[in-house]
Amino acid sequence: MGSTKEKILKLGEALIRQKGYNAFSYQDISKPLEIKNAAVHYYFPKKSDLAIGIFRTAQERFDAMWSRHEGGTAKSKLLAFIKVYGDSAEQDMVCLVGAMASEFYSLDGPVKEELKLIVDDIAKKLTAILAEGKKNGEFHFEESAHTKALLIVTNLLAGLQLARINGRQSFEVIRNSIIKSIG
Repeated sequence: MGSTKEKILKLGEALIRQKGYNAFSYQDISKPLEIKNAAVHYYFPKKSDLAIGIFRTAQERFDAMWSRHEGGTAKSKLLAFIKVYGDSAEQDMVCLVGAMASEFYSLDGPVKEELKLIVDDIAKKLTAILAEGKKNGEFHFEESAHTKALLIVTNLLAGLQLARINGRQSFEVIRNSIIKSIG
């Protein structure tokens, strides 16, 4: 199942995505993993260290997803990107960026910077996919590729939050509308 450090990262991410960053403590990690708080502190002396570790692990997963679809069509890349959010909806979780964005002003400086890097990377990669699809005729939309990327990301983030309140069908409506909007 992985090392203690990997288990801490996985549970920490789940807690952020379920409860929020400021709503959990190291005890919420140590108790279910049946380890001492000191073990969590050994790997992550401060909660901000844990957050940065979670971001970097998530970025590695995201990069691996992009790599798996590198040779595909723009549409297959976009659908793979949207699937990440769909998987979150199925697990009744908000995305990591959305969870942390709502607490942005309470985050330590290094955590804010790491979050900004992830957001910038997502926007850059999604913009490239949309520009590619528009150029080769797969996609048809009026906005710039960057604007469309921002619209897609914000709709997916909000869709996950609405799904918690109104049920998963809210996310499905938004996802289907995004796909339809690119033509």
